[in-house]
Amino acid sequence: MERTIKVTGRGQVRLKPDLIRLQIGLKGVKKTYAETLALSGQTHADLKAALAAAGFSPEALKTTGFEINTKYENVRGENGEWRQVFAGYEFAHSLKLELAPEGELGRAAAALEDCGPSDLSFVYTVRDPSSAREELLKEAAADARRKAEVLAGASGVRLGELLTVEYAFGPRPAESRAMTLRAARAAEADLDFCPDEIELSDSVAMTWAIG
Repeated sequence: MERTIKVTGRGQVRLKPDLIRLQIGLKGVKKTYAETLALSGQTHADLKAALAAAGFSPEALKTTGFEINTKYENVRGENGEWRQVFAGYEFAHSLKLELAPEGELGRAAAALEDCGPSDLSFVYTVRDPSSAREELLKEAAADARRKAEVLAGASGVRLGELLTVEYAFGPRPAESRAMTLRAARAAEADLDFCPDEIELSDSVAMTWAIG
């Protein structure tokens, strides 16, 4: 039976954010489906107009999700029992707006005040993390080989041919934790944050023959 050694190597890199992704949630309820659909359209139009007035391109506002569902409310009757009553149709419209880290977040938040979004949050991220991910894999592979050489030397064996490389590819978002925000006017809202670097890590498992 061939003797082998299997080692997991890890890579790590820290990136300076160069993009803010503002996540906007719009919600509303009306009694009929048609009224709810009309409300969602008007709310979306008001949002685009407010952002355009603040200097943001309407094309920069992207929809990431939309749905309309029935909504019920719990109502307590005269006998003290609770029952569900149809309240109407509720729409939920999720959108995103990408901003430069310097100065644009406060301007966008101020513009959104009168639109009254139901949810407002943002994350710091990077425009192009692909090159960093390539460096991560190189570092992880080099780390695995270093560990294997140390273990082989300490065990009195020779590191031989590389037999397998195992890598579990999956989406690893290069962004900070989401931060909630309230739309506020506060004279261009003082939101001059200094974001921490974004830490990315990845791993790869490699197997060598030993002799």
